[in-house]
Formats: sequence, structure tokens, C-alpha cells
Amino acid sequence: MTANEFKAEYLPHKLKLYRVAFCLLKHSEDAEDAVQETYVKLWGIKDSLHAIRNSEAYCTTLVKNISLDMLRTRQRKGYSISIDEAVIPSKDSPAEQQMQAKYQLKVMMRWLETLPSVQRNVFVCRHQQGLSIKEIAQQLSLTEVNVKVILSRLRKELKEELNRYE
Repeated sequence: MTANEFKAEYLPHKLKLYRVAFCLLKHSEDAEDAVQETYVKLWGIKDSLHAIRNSEAYCTTLVKNISLDMLRTRQRKGYSISIDEAVIPSKDSPAEQQMQAKYQLKVMMRWLETLPSVQRNVFVCRHQQGLSIKEIAQQLSLTEVNVKVILSRLRKELKEELNRYE
């Protein structure tokens, strides 16, 4: 299957796949990661996709299974944090929660310093400056797909880093 055939057949399902993943995972970043992983897996088997009769059903099942795997991993580790949750809580929060959040923020900042400059810039543009994927791609002279891949990998890495210090 060529890239154009793949795009024509499988990319139109992206919004539905996102909705399915979001319903299961309840976090937009995780849902985006699940959809992206779905497309990566599909591309990996592109030569055998011609045998699939219903691409939408196949994609939906694949993203559902990937999302469920992500949930199982989250439960097995017993903890899940989104990047947006790694902020200092209000002063009205319990002291223990404030200390944990400060520690998570310190871990995140140390982790951020270890990243190559392109990855660090993508992360900062998205999560500190609030830029869109398109704006980041233009500003850093990257493709939008590249920015999405970098963000997906960074989110996964950060979650693993935060879970390591639990």
C-alpha cells in the first residue's frame, strides 16, 4: 500500500479514533497518543492492509485495544499524571499534596534540562507557551507530524520519569 492510499483509506477515521480513545482514557494527551500509536502500528503492517475489508472497524478495534492497554499499564503502576496536573496546588490544599506537587515539578524541570534542544523547545512551546501544533511546527521549522511525534514521546517519557520517583 502506498502512502497516498494509506492516507486516503485510514486518515479519515482519525476523529472517530480520537473520540473512542478519549472516552476510554479521559485525557486528551493520552487519547492523542493512542491514535498516533494506532497509525504507527497500521503503517507498520501497511503491506497486509489490503486484506482488511472494513478499515474503520479495524482501526476502531485497534485504538480500543491500545487504549485498554494504556489503562492496564496505568492501573498496574497505580498512578497516572498528566503534564497539566504537575503544577503546584493552591495554598488551601493539604501540605502533603503541596509537597508532592513541588517534588513532581522539580523532577519535571530536571528531566526537561536533560532533553535535546529541539525536544525541549517543542515541550516548552506547547506546555508553557500554549502554542498549537501548527504554530510550533512553523516556529521550529518542523512538520506538524514531527511535532506530534515528539510531543507524544515526551509525554510518555515524562510520565515514566515521574512514576520512577514515586
